[in-house]
Amino acid sequence: AEVWVSSQYGLSVSVDLGIVERWKPREREDEFFQQLATPAVKAFLTGVVYGPWSAYPIDEYRKRVPSSYPLRNYPDMCHTIGCEFPIDGCDYVYAVVCREPVNPRPLTFLRIVEDQAQWADGGCGCYSEGVNDDVNKYVWSSLHWGADEEGPLAGASREQVLRYSLRQWACLLAGVPRSADALVEGVFGLEQTWRKSAADSHPVEVLRRFQEVESQMAPRHMRECWRVNMLLFRAYYDAFLHRRFLNEQLAFTEARALADRGLVEEAKLRVRQLVIPLDGAGGLQQ
Repeated sequence: AEVWVSSQYGLSVSVDLGIVERWKPREREDEFFQQLATPAVKAFLTGVVYGPWSAYPIDEYRKRVPSSYPLRNYPDMCHTIGCEFPIDGCDYVYAVVCREPVNPRPLTFLRIVEDQAQWADGGCGCYSEGVNDDVNKYVWSSLHWGADEEGPLAGASREQVLRYSLRQWACLLAGVPRSADALVEGVFGLEQTWRKSAADSHPVEVLRRFQEVESQMAPRHMRECWRVNMLLFRAYYDAFLHRRFLNEQLAFTEARALADRGLVEEAKLRVRQLVIPLDGAGGLQQ
């Protein structure tokens, strides 16, 4: 048996744990590093895990952990806000969906793996709380493993490994080999939607990618394929959020113009006409 331990000091105050006085995370983590060096701990501990809420960047963390321990990375790939890797620059329209939505982020995690893998000589785990990050788990596992020493990916760059792996995921796990390219492009499209302002994003175009995949699947396969359904659902939701955003912007512009002319009741009516009726996908199938 092996014992791996992480220093995920996420809570500075916890009644349940009897921590009633606030503490500084780095002070607690420094105490953790000191404990790692003691003979009593070395006698049973196999390795150390770097995970969310660690107080130091992974390179500094690796230097502070005694070299006798391997370091395993345990990245948070299931959350998008208030987390280890929030979506950079995500528009409020998409950011407030929830903290743990369907969230494939292949290009983001490609960059993070390129930065962090060199420090994780003990491999990589996956901090996950469900299936919403299914694509991310596959991305992290394949990229952290790296290219083949022999075979089709021998000497390949991580970006080449990423695209090959996503196509493999689409063919083998999603089970859509005939639509693999469309599904992969849809995955990249979702991520691009969240990295742009709502005004500059084009989620309906992304939705069409997934609708293309859906159109080539047998009805029973579509019903049973939770991976495609999950991504299709997110694509519809993003398109809905974008449609609602455009309606609200139009409502604000027109209502402001009416209010400036003293037509307050007419302004309120215009807002109700444009915003309140949009309670569904609003013709996003077409």
